[in-house]
Amino acid sequence: MSEEALPAEVILSHADDTGEMFPELDWRWEDVLAGLMPILAVRISVGLYPEKLQPLAIPLTVIVTTWMWFFPVVIARLRGAQLRLPPLATSAMEAVIAIPTTMMIWIGLGIVLGITLQLFPNINQNTNPFVEPAARNLGNPLFWLFLLTACTAGPLGEELFFRGMIYRWLKQHVDIKSAILLQGLLFGFVHTYGVLHSILASFLGIAFATAYEWRKTLVMPICLHVMQNTVAMIATLAMALILSTGPFLGVWGEGKQHGCQITRVEPNGSAADAGIQVGDIVAEFGSEPITDFDSLKGAIGKYRVGDRVKMRYFRSDKMQQVDVKLKSRNQVVED
Repeated sequence: MSEEALPAEVILSHADDTGEMFPELDWRWEDVLAGLMPILAVRISVGLYPEKLQPLAIPLTVIVTTWMWFFPVVIARLRGAQLRLPPLATSAMEAVIAIPTTMMIWIGLGIVLGITLQLFPNINQNTNPFVEPAARNLGNPLFWLFLLTACTAGPLGEELFFRGMIYRWLKQHVDIKSAILLQGLLFGFVHTYGVLHSILASFLGIAFATAYEWRKTLVMPICLHVMQNTVAMIATLAMALILSTGPFLGVWGEGKQHGCQITRVEPNGSAADAGIQVGDIVAEFGSEPITDFDSLKGAIGKYRVGDRVKMRYFRSDKMQQVDVKLKSRNQVVED
């Protein structure tokens, strides 16, 4: 029988038999929709309430990653598809090739970052939502489990979901270039903690899909993703260690018309000791005017632990002033 006469699902199995983990499976639109719905719900919630949900960045990420890992596997098993792992020698070869490929991706990522900052110099550059929660949980075993998961099961789950399912589904309906672009944009959209983060994640999604198409095996983007996440987690840990010993006001907030409105006050923190309450709007910290939570964090970072800083804030539309003695995050936890 000629290949042209084979059913579509058999052609898919024959063409991808050496590279796909579920070579015989033909993904459906309802698979993609059902898989994306909870992920988009989390993404939209984070977009609407970024400051409030930042302390939940780690557990939300674990939940979403677990979903992306299990959903394609469960659907595939329900359809009777068999998980096919590549030979160990093939995986080792892809891992070796992934090393220089990762370097090339990082060069491209740097170029995209530079161009974006040139075009949009005022863009929010906070692209790592895990530093703050990590600094609060350095002594928590669950945090270290999160780091391990982010460098192992996380990349595997995301590649199964985005390249193994969504990209393959898109290829059934559009040309390869369009499929690579669309899944990359979607990958960026669900990974955003700001526009810059979304742009960089989109580039990575495009790069991972391109590598997948080049090598014809999901092992390659998995290896690339593992390397990317490992470096990102090492950077997160380093920044968290620095942050945990630096000055800490002990508040979370969001931008308002006259400054940063406090949405949460850490018990035993510097702000709590000074009488700051939820609902207060910080207008100045030291000599720095405050416009949002990022500007408040930037102003705090210019001081040292133990410094006393004048802070002006609105409470019930009345301007008030207080001296705040800055503690470190470690001191707040110990108290």
